[in-house]
Amino acid sequence: DIQSERRLALIFDTQVKAAHDFGNWKQGMDPDVLDQFPAQRFIRVVDVTAPRQIHAANEGVVRLKTDLDFWLAMNSPDAGGFGVPWGPWGFNSGMDVEDVERDEAEALGLIEPLAKIQPVERELNDHLSASVQSLSPDVVDWLKVQFGSQIRERDGRVEWTPKK
Repeated sequence: DIQSERRLALIFDTQVKAAHDFGNWKQGMDPDVLDQFPAQRFIRVVDVTAPRQIHAANEGVVRLKTDLDFWLAMNSPDAGGFGVPWGPWGFNSGMDVEDVERDEAEALGLIEPLAKIQPVERELNDHLSASVQSLSPDVVDWLKVQFGSQIRERDGRVEWTPKK
């Protein structure tokens, strides 16, 4: 029930956490921070009744922050995630990350001593899209007028394409 207080609170809390986690991710991509803390550990912070299989299998795993294939897999829409390399890792996933210092990352063989990691550039709304299949053509046309060239319609979805 999209109008229930519980559902609305979940959506609100998830949106706030998404903004917070993006800010942490963005800060973690600062070259000086990335040099000192090049990796992060995937951790459970809240017990859940039905952990996602991929999360349970990767609990405690340490990967470079720039290992986008891994982080995107942890947040895959196929596993109920949001398709970004930062949290939240899906509604009520109970998962989070913690920074891992360079010494530990080197000991794990993730990075060579003195190696520099290049930061990854991403924006909060990269790949933002929404289905418009249930909307009337008039509503879709209204969205196009309101957002202009910042959106495009493709395959029953409206995609956010902000000006660079």
